[in-house]
Amino acid sequence: MSESPEAPSLFVRSPVVDQMSDPLRAEWNRALDQGDDAGIVSLIDFDLMNEIFENFLATVGLPVAIIDLRGKVLASSRWQRVCIDFHRAAAGTRARCLESDTDLSRQMREGHAYAIYRCRNGLTDCATHIVVEGVHVANLFIGQFFLAPPDHAYFSRQQREFGFDEAAYFAAIAEVPIVAEARIPALLRLMGGLAEQIARQSLAQKRAAGQVAAIERTVAERTRQLAESHDRLRRITTRVPGIVFQFRRDREGGYAMPFASDATRDFFGVEPEALRDDAAKAFEAVHPDDLPDLLASIERSAAGLDVWRQEFRLADPAGIRWVLGDAVPQVEADGSILWHGFITDVSERRRSEDLLRTSEERFRRLFEYSPVAYQSLDADGRMIDANQPLCDLLGLPREALLGRFFIEFWPPVARARFEAAFAAFVTNGSASGELELLRGDGSVVTVMLEGRVERDLAGRFVRSHCVLYNISERKALERRLERSNADLEQFAYAASHDLRQPLRMISSYLTLIQRGLGRVEGDLAEWLGFAVDGAKRMDAMITGLLEFSRVGRKGHELEPVGLDEMVDEALANLAVAIEESGAVVTVAPGLPVVRGERMELIRLFQNLIGNAIKYMPDDVAPRVVVDCAESAGHWLISVADNGIGIPPEHREQVFGVFQRLVTQAQYEGTGIGLALCRKIVEHHGGRIWVDAAEPCGSVFRMELPKQG
Repeated sequence: MSESPEAPSLFVRSPVVDQMSDPLRAEWNRALDQGDDAGIVSLIDFDLMNEIFENFLATVGLPVAIIDLRGKVLASSRWQRVCIDFHRAAAGTRARCLESDTDLSRQMREGHAYAIYRCRNGLTDCATHIVVEGVHVANLFIGQFFLAPPDHAYFSRQQREFGFDEAAYFAAIAEVPIVAEARIPALLRLMGGLAEQIARQSLAQKRAAGQVAAIERTVAERTRQLAESHDRLRRITTRVPGIVFQFRRDREGGYAMPFASDATRDFFGVEPEALRDDAAKAFEAVHPDDLPDLLASIERSAAGLDVWRQEFRLADPAGIRWVLGDAVPQVEADGSILWHGFITDVSERRRSEDLLRTSEERFRRLFEYSPVAYQSLDADGRMIDANQPLCDLLGLPREALLGRFFIEFWPPVARARFEAAFAAFVTNGSASGELELLRGDGSVVTVMLEGRVERDLAGRFVRSHCVLYNISERKALERRLERSNADLEQFAYAASHDLRQPLRMISSYLTLIQRGLGRVEGDLAEWLGFAVDGAKRMDAMITGLLEFSRVGRKGHELEPVGLDEMVDEALANLAVAIEESGAVVTVAPGLPVVRGERMELIRLFQNLIGNAIKYMPDDVAPRVVVDCAESAGHWLISVADNGIGIPPEHREQVFGVFQRLVTQAQYEGTGIGLALCRKIVEHHGGRIWVDAAEPCGSVFRMELPKQG
């Protein structure tokens, strides 16, 4: 056999390893940024590579490094001193080093498996790419070395150009080994494959560790969220008025409450934790009479998986307490049944229901035995409810009324108005008025109906409620009273008219007697004066009675009347009295318009202002003020004077017929004027009264309705 050829030696000149320096800690390397391509690179553990590369240097004698695509050293053994202490230390030569690194990176990106390159500072490097998961992340460098003895002239020029210490510089160059080029590709394949394998393994480990950490973080977060959720649920359930619970029935028939809110303390007198594995203590709080039904309801819900809903009592020390349980069941994987639900206190509702039931019974009794007739109509006007008084009113039993239309009880001549009247009732929500209704025997009854419409929350018609008062007797009395009043009015008018004739005759003959006797003195003259004065006063009183009887007579319709105009006409009628007395009458501007009868209102103001002028102390000039103020729904009219005033105890008496507080000798009058004023005001729907004026006198106040 022939002998195999001997492999060429790696080094032509051996390296000096002890003098090499670490590039990772060099200032120029720390200053470089990895940039935006550090994604996968940041996941690789380069500490292991640093250890391997340093061992390779110690064993083989060549520096190894991983440099990213921007020239930053990521992992490395120590480098040649000439590179670290000289070429990378000076700015000019460092720029050449970086150019060399990036140029080698370009060759790797262009697809070269490896490259051997003489850098611009005269040293030689070789490189191969590192690809992880299809991404070219960095390059593996072996160097620095020479492929041939160094050119002394080249490095001398470089030493002078950059000012390096000549002896030290060439001593460092002498440490750089000379390598046989033929051995380089094998070294690159060895170290490049090793670097890629370490990178892939490191990346996988980092990702696995990241996934484990992510899972741990997720578990921790879910645990925290679960704790927060449980705490939140606990806080929420404490605000719920009742027990929020889960109730479990296991396959053997045992009961437990895996979750229950704190309200179990109030309801059952036990802590929630005491029921978690066994619900027996909760059942101990149930009223003994209700416990069998409660357990049966649970079993029925379990058998059909129906919603559980049950009311039962708790034996509360303070008394019986009603509660309502409501829960939804579901079958669990182990065959048990789990209910989710609530238990709420319904004691107040039960008490309200009892009170409502009692109230309804009381109302039904009142409804049936009330003296007032009641009916309820639907939207079509059909009777849907009626009480016994209505049956009595219409002379028919309830079964004969319910379901019939209300229009059937209207007289035929009035039925044409029913549809419009009922539609207005439904629209307006109320109705009021007199009706004539047909009874079961055909007779007619007159009623006063008051109705209201019941609506739901949306405003829709539900039913109507009507009460009916039998006013047949009242209407008959009113008709008789109207006839009687008419007769009395006619009598008063005729009597007052006929009585004035003999009074006029008496007055005329007394005047003739005075004239026939000539000058009469003494008692006879006084007696004749009394007789004539009495006849005149009697005539004035009869005239006053005649006017009093005419106030409010039918035929005088109320119409809009301006009080300004009424006061002006009254003052015109009193012009002579005002002038003779020197009275000052002040009228507030803009008196309102009311509905009234013109002549009656003129007479009202004429009497009040005339009295104010008449009833004055001697030597006092009358001051009269007519004023007006507004109140709710009324006008408040006042006539104030500075006269003799009216004592409080007589302020109601002065409005009576023929009621006088002073003698005829002091102030003339019939005693009918203020009675006539009250009757006029009441005929207009108002009222009148008298108060004291300040500082003296009286003020007559009248409330008259606003025009509407």
